[in-house]
Amino acid sequence: MSNGTGKMQKVGQHALVNSLVQQRLLASPRGIDAMKSVDRAAFIDNRFYNRMYAYADEPAPIGHGQTISAPHMHATVLKLLDAQLKPGHRVLDVGSGSGYLVAVFAKLVLPGGCVLGLEKVPELAQRSISNIQAACPELAAEQGKGWRVEHGNALSEVTKKEDPFHAIHVGAAADELPRILVDKLANGGRMVVPVGPRYTAQRLVTIDKDMDGRVHQRDGGLLVNYVPLTRPSELEDGYAP
Repeated sequence: MSNGTGKMQKVGQHALVNSLVQQRLLASPRGIDAMKSVDRAAFIDNRFYNRMYAYADEPAPIGHGQTISAPHMHATVLKLLDAQLKPGHRVLDVGSGSGYLVAVFAKLVLPGGCVLGLEKVPELAQRSISNIQAACPELAAEQGKGWRVEHGNALSEVTKKEDPFHAIHVGAAADELPRILVDKLANGGRMVVPVGPRYTAQRLVTIDKDMDGRVHQRDGGLLVNYVPLTRPSELEDGYAP
């Protein structure tokens, strides 16, 4: 990347985030700084979507039937999880795709925290690691401890060995509330998950677990359209029947 290209991308990313702030989709200074510091263009594959449009507020295909969410959805997630994205906290990103939110989450919970990205498509999981290392060289030394991306299905037993998470983001639509993920939520934690039938509009739901372990569900009324959350019995090819 030339210095000129790097400067142009920095301007593009900053302008994008400033636009999200003006729309009141993002308010936390820490969230704003984190999102500005992670260049969206580095997480878009030119084979599937022209990087010229990386800063457009729209989802983009990343291959294998998957997408990187629109920037306004990333901002919405950061706003909803703001209280949980603190240094030292643990974060689970389900359907981590090309790795953008893993990088942003890591910026917010390090030092001392940990981000686990789970991606069902092995090629995407591997590519996302390279994306994060290239876009955020300062995070490279934290790989394996401060953040990691693994190939796996979040609805299987893959998280069983993991300690509870303070924040869980599910980047795919669940037919119903995924209890296996609710169980991995720490007391005082929050999960953001789209819930609804496949291939139709879903509702973005927040799940809070209070300090006594009681679960509270809230539907903010925001309609979204996410790819389906693949069940363990389905093929791990990026598609769901």
